[in-house]
Amino acid sequence: RAFLAERDHDGGWRRLGYGAAHAAVAGVATALVERGAGAGAPVLVLSDNSIGHALVALAAMHVGAPVVPVSTAYALASSTFARLRYVVDVVAPAVVYAETHGPYAAALAAVGLPPARWLDAAAVARAAAGPATARAAIGPDTIAKVLFTSGSTGDPKGVVNTHRMLTSNQEALRACWPLLAATPPVVVDWLPWSHTFGGNHNVGLVLRNGGTLYVDRGRPAP
Repeated sequence: RAFLAERDHDGGWRRLGYGAAHAAVAGVATALVERGAGAGAPVLVLSDNSIGHALVALAAMHVGAPVVPVSTAYALASSTFARLRYVVDVVAPAVVYAETHGPYAAALAAVGLPPARWLDAAAVARAAAGPATARAAIGPDTIAKVLFTSGSTGDPKGVVNTHRMLTSNQEALRACWPLLAATPPVVVDWLPWSHTFGGNHNVGLVLRNGGTLYVDRGRPAP
């Protein structure tokens, strides 16, 4: 079954099945570990929702590294990168992911990590087919994510999300909506994964129940 789908350059759908995703996550985890990610060494994600973004996030959790997806506005709609620099100072990431270098070149430079610590979609695709890294010893209180608030008042606040929080949330939803067990959800969604609704509730709902998520880029398109 397809886990994720996104539009390719020709307008068709690129689909990633659950089996392929499982293998790819372990391969991408190797690339993250080689670049220094792990417990206490987070992975910062700058770019929009995508298959590459999802694989990096799941691979970070696979090796016990907190994933920190930030609003793309921090990287694309700022000339000073003040909020991005603030996030970097707070979490001290070991690795940074951006789908492509071009639009994110200035933001990647602002992060301050050397290019050897960067990942893009092409590097993720290569790593996905490479050697696998075994899952780390992850417990309920292992940090899965740090999500930053919008910063509408003062600096953005980093909110710790543990694996217990993510899984408990999904078990509660499954208890409320037993229909999910009979009919795996098919979701078309644009909500950013830098926030809890899109990144935790919606992605988790699909993953927990074996559904399919079609990634909508969130901007008007044919």
